[in-house]
Amino acid sequence: MGHLLGAIAGYVALTAAGGGVWVAALAAGLTMAMTTVARTSQAAGRAAPPPS
Repeated sequence: MGHLLGAIAGYVALTAAGGGVWVAALAAGLTMAMTTVARTSQAAGRAAPPPS
């Protein structure tokens, strides 16, 4: 999942701003953010039920 998000972020940043070091840094930041959101939402779905 992380590789797919990284590829998407890279292509979006590349098409939006052209090539360059800052574009690569932006893509890396977007990848980290999307991966964190994806992991957080998946973890929330697996949360243990409250004690009864």
